[in-house]
Amino acid sequence: MILLKPGFEYITAFFGCLYAGVVAVPAYPPSTSKTLGRLDAIIADCRPTAALTTPEHVDAIHPRLNATAPGARVFTLPDIDMATADQWQPTTGKSSDLAFLQYTSGSTGNPKGVMISHQNLIVNSTTIQQHFNNRRSGHVVSWLPPYHDMGLIGGILQSAFVGCPTTLMTPIHFLQRPVRWLRAITKYRATASGGPNFAYELCVRKSRMKTWQSSI
Repeated sequence: MILLKPGFEYITAFFGCLYAGVVAVPAYPPSTSKTLGRLDAIIADCRPTAALTTPEHVDAIHPRLNATAPGARVFTLPDIDMATADQWQPTTGKSSDLAFLQYTSGSTGNPKGVMISHQNLIVNSTTIQQHFNNRRSGHVVSWLPPYHDMGLIGGILQSAFVGCPTTLMTPIHFLQRPVRWLRAITKYRATASGGPNFAYELCVRKSRMKTWQSSI
């Protein structure tokens, strides 16, 4: 399980799982009672053998793993010895092998894990590239969380698949000031960006509020 906040470490951890030939389980570190409940449900469903997180979340994660997945190890970023990268050996696998488990939000019940194979990922990435006409000369801007399918596949993996640059911001960075997203699209001349309906509604609402305040 990858239990890290959005950032470069999250992306590195995901690709590390692929390189190691292990099944990645993108998730979010516990912060509220709601996220703790979601984490418990995911652990119970996938029974992970290891989790990667940061030191401040170990106390919340470790007992939950022990209760449902005994023997699972908890690693923190400071535990990772970068020198071990020299020992990496290419893995052998098939396109039908499982790449990662994508869990639903759990808003209407327990999160459900969707099994995504390497072939699924390639086909999906190809379809996105064709329909959005993404090119190496393009630029992706995304604030979507990496544990969400749109943020991970559309915002991060698509740029790696196509070979174009990506500008990322955290979800909190966007929610605090939605205009940051729009400014990033303009500044970096983004050719691909997106979000759920509420993101556009939030941009409109905040923009109207700003205009109204300026007119007083």
